[in-house]
Amino acid sequence: MRHRLVSAPVRGDGGAISRRRAAAGCALKAARSPAAEGGACRLPACVPEWRYRRAGSLDIGHRRTKMRAGSGKVAVAICMAMAAPGAAPGAAAAQTAPAASAAAPQAAQAQPIPPRVKQALDRMGTALRALTAFELRADLTTEDVLETGQKLQGSLLLTMDVRQPDRLLIAVDSARKQRSIYYDGRKLTVFGPKTGYYASFDAPPTIREMLRIATDRYGLETPLADLFEWGTPDFPVDRIEEALYAGWDRIGTRSCDHYAFRQEGADWQLWIDQAESALPCKLVIVNTDDPAQPQTTVVLDWTTGKRFTDAQFTFAPPAGSHQITFGQVDPGAAKGGRQ
Repeated sequence: MRHRLVSAPVRGDGGAISRRRAAAGCALKAARSPAAEGGACRLPACVPEWRYRRAGSLDIGHRRTKMRAGSGKVAVAICMAMAAPGAAPGAAAAQTAPAASAAAPQAAQAQPIPPRVKQALDRMGTALRALTAFELRADLTTEDVLETGQKLQGSLLLTMDVRQPDRLLIAVDSARKQRSIYYDGRKLTVFGPKTGYYASFDAPPTIREMLRIATDRYGLETPLADLFEWGTPDFPVDRIEEALYAGWDRIGTRSCDHYAFRQEGADWQLWIDQAESALPCKLVIVNTDDPAQPQTTVVLDWTTGKRFTDAQFTFAPPAGSHQITFGQVDPGAAKGGRQ
């Protein structure tokens, strides 16, 4: 399964049509399909082209295929004892006796995450949970894999305004698509400014509950949804198989600690700000389920302490826009995708 968009394999001229184009075509057909009840078009659960595979591209805690734990598999998201400072990874293991080597897997199971890495994740999770109102700018570099195996990079800007616990506004902007997602504590709406189509559903009163309903009932995968799980019991730390501290690094003007992780279906790296904020600065996820191993890179820029009005999170349909409806996923299929 390819890296970014949830869609079936598609072959076209020369067998080199990317899944992104396939999903866009599917969405266009749905938008132009005959009207359903009340003149509204019904939007199948597989259609929204703004949807991304959690973990496969943007999230590491939740995905529905082969990477996760908790509520999906893991989208964007390890554990060997770290080598001594300056030693090459695995150098110490190569010099141990066979008996010691045999005992290593048991030791890894007993303490899968090195204390330094565990403390860093806990500190970052605490920092994220302490945020009450913030703006997040995420610059994404993604990879589409053609049927020929060639990789094409794409760029996407995602901005997120959040006021906990019940307000969320997401804007996705790229050369190929623009999408806006509004959540006002009562309703979630997805709007395509270029097409003029929008769809809504009644939502529960918190962001975390809303994200679960969006995924489980409607098959909608919200970009960077793991930010609302990190630091809670729902984040699947137990799926991490290997973890290591990779040293100090600089992301823009920020000094960061660099960590690398490995789990089923994904290798991922995380940079955490060394400043008091302890917020994530950068995330890289490689989809190891795909032989081509496509990668997504996300650079995060935070503005905390923001002030928002309720009106900013409420969708007002523009003149000339058209409402369509979300299709619901099969309950049995949804449960089967969870672990």
